[in-house]
Amino acid sequence: MALECLAGPFTITNRLAEAPVGRTIAGAPIWVDGRGLLLPISSEGVYLVQMDGAAYPVATESNDYGLALIGSGSTPSTRSRRYGLSDSLGTYGEWDIDVVTLFKTDRVGDSYVTLGRNYARLHDRYVYPLAGRMYTRPLDLSASGVIEATVDNLAHGVSLSWAAGNEIVVGSSDGLVARYDWIKKSFVGELRTIGMTCLGLWWSEKHGIYLSLHNTGTTLALRVWAATVQPAVVGTPTSDETLTAGHRTRIRARIRGAHADPCAGEVVAWSLTGPGRLAPLASRTDNEGVAETWYDAPLNSGGEDIQIGAEVAV
Repeated sequence: MALECLAGPFTITNRLAEAPVGRTIAGAPIWVDGRGLLLPISSEGVYLVQMDGAAYPVATESNDYGLALIGSGSTPSTRSRRYGLSDSLGTYGEWDIDVVTLFKTDRVGDSYVTLGRNYARLHDRYVYPLAGRMYTRPLDLSASGVIEATVDNLAHGVSLSWAAGNEIVVGSSDGLVARYDWIKKSFVGELRTIGMTCLGLWWSEKHGIYLSLHNTGTTLALRVWAATVQPAVVGTPTSDETLTAGHRTRIRARIRGAHADPCAGEVVAWSLTGPGRLAPLASRTDNEGVAETWYDAPLNSGGEDIQIGAEVAV
């Protein structure tokens, strides 16, 4: 399913210097829901970037970073969701994040989980994406990574973000996003696409949107994407059969997005010009993007011009 761009591109700009940040990323950016995008830039440090591209320095080090999702607790039900930062020396620890500062609070060890990549520390293991696979390692890092699950067509999985329940969203550099259930240890649902390449692609559970990072050739930029297909084309209403006096006939219309994907759950308002009656006057589209109503033709109708219209209700 193709996602629709809601806003952007927004040039990522250091608001303290009022200049675009550098284009050389030193590690793996990560979206921190409710705060912004943690973006490590070579020779500049780590920025916290808002959706409109406004960037603020939060750490001065310029080493390569692997940024992590942290799921604490001994069981899935007690884990909290935090974020981690690993430096190029392989010392992994948890970090608390306030408005402008990162604080390292706990050292995990000196062994690499996966340098320069996103990973998630769950209650019982580490997981990280590599190409179209999800790899896993034990929490004590006593074994190398092994494949836990695979998904077709996701060739360049590079970024992770938290989703609802037991799901992690995996974004790829070729513009695809997949959802991974870390309890079932399998990918779930359909792949979605923004239709363009990117440097990272994340899900914001708080705002219900996706965000993508791009190199425009001169600057880095963010785009914001809808989580659902946005209505773009309203199909002409059609009837199941010829309208006949005294008969009730089903009327349908299909709503599609800009890339011809069906729009589910949209409210369609129906209108009638001419004799007869429509009911209901509003209905929702199904998973195929189709909404329906019924037309009752009067017994004495004949020869009158009948026009039935459909439009997406705002």
